[in-house]
Amino acid sequence: MLMMGVRKSWYRASLDDPAYFNVMLAHYAACVTVKTKLGDPVESLVFRMEASQIVNKRLKLGVDNITDGTIGAVASILVYEVGCISFLCLLLRLLMLTSQIMEMWML
Repeated sequence: MLMMGVRKSWYRASLDDPAYFNVMLAHYAACVTVKTKLGDPVESLVFRMEASQIVNKRLKLGVDNITDGTIGAVASILVYEVGCISFLCLLLRLLMLTSQIMEMWML
């Protein structure tokens, strides 16, 4: 029952942020594909790529453009990827993201 409240707040947040919304669609598309063995696995990839492009644009624009939705989108992408990659690759991605954010703070 507790997770239902958390899920509802995630869904609400995703409606306010296009990057986060695309990640939620990616999760949904992947779940439908796995559970029903129907659908196109590329669909989930397209949503993740769109979310990544939005996040990258925000990072290039500077720290003022990094919102809670941006952080939520990045965290959700990482949660999605954790099932697909090793811990070492995840750590590398986190370090790369951290260095990008630190560069923004330095400017």
